[in-house]
Amino acid sequence: MASDGLVMQGPMKWERYVLSAKFRAPHFENNMADMKVEVTRKTNDKYICALFEKEGDNWRPLATWSMCERRIEPKC
Repeated sequence: MASDGLVMQGPMKWERYVLSAKFRAPHFENNMADMKVEVTRKTNDKYICALFEKEGDNWRPLATWSMCERRIEPKC
């Protein structure tokens, strides 16, 4: 939970290449909503993220973005 009490963390789970995390948070209009973020690993350096809001029994997509991470080996 955030210190202001507005974000409530829910369950997290891995399914093959997808990490899914559910939580409750204020929606864009400041109403509390059930939300979910999914992070999908495409390669070791590329990930796709998607944010969803619960509507009835379905998840409505709100945003999608990609991330690239370059792994650099530390020099000792």
